[in-house]
Amino acid sequence: MISFGDTETHTSETHLVNLLAHDLGKGYIEVPDALEQLDSIKKAPPTWGDIPMLGAYAIASFATAPLFFAGSWLDAGVAGALGLLVGVLTLLAKKSSTYHNVFDVTTSVLVAFVAPNIATVVDPAAAEEVCNSVPSLWYILLFLLAAIAINITFGASIKQWPPMLIVGGVGYAVSYLCGLYLPTSAEAAPAISAFAIGVVGNLYARVTKQLAFSPVMGGVIILVPGSIGVRGALLLLSDPSGNGATFALNCVVVAVGITVGLFAATLAVYPTGKKRSVFLGL
Repeated sequence: MISFGDTETHTSETHLVNLLAHDLGKGYIEVPDALEQLDSIKKAPPTWGDIPMLGAYAIASFATAPLFFAGSWLDAGVAGALGLLVGVLTLLAKKSSTYHNVFDVTTSVLVAFVAPNIATVVDPAAAEEVCNSVPSLWYILLFLLAAIAINITFGASIKQWPPMLIVGGVGYAVSYLCGLYLPTSAEAAPAISAFAIGVVGNLYARVTKQLAFSPVMGGVIILVPGSIGVRGALLLLSDPSGNGATFALNCVVVAVGITVGLFAATLAVYPTGKKRSVFLGL
């Protein structure tokens, strides 16, 4: 059994309720016991408090900018500040049902407005010294920071970190190698990386008898920004129509590639199918 404890997305409730419904449907527990467990799930506190969540938002944004978008240390600092801002707004949305309805729109508009204005304020002479891309030697540390921070935002407990970090590391390494050796086949990179994530995650589940959901989802979440990355941003900026259609199509291709990769991985590890478990391919 795994628990994310995310009170915003209700990820833990969804997963635990599904597991509870599975046990009830199979007759492992009675209805009164299921209702009692359901009430306990509803009242369970989140895994992480407000301060760790704010730090996780800032660190994830700080590490993601240079790791997936070839940003500089200056870009990382600005991204970290904006991530902290998004974290504050997220906590505000959790406490205010009125603001929660417009959270996505206001956050996107605010970040899109603040980021370019910060770039215009920074002294060009001072920025030039730190505007080179972060050296690749820092990528391992940045990956660990990003992965741990993302795990915290999903409410994963510390004991869930090792498999999530391993699966995420495999996915990132495969994606990085695909970028080096298959630069002209960018569409295949998400599928290959997702296949690697799915294989490792399903093997982990098969060996440990634990659910593969948390490590696989952790790896996929890390894979998404890397799959879009600099190439997707360049497509958005270079789209002659100016409507971002090429960028949107690239996002669809990435999503399809990840889905196909996970589906193929499940078939590779469980060619005859899995009983009483979540099918991770779709």
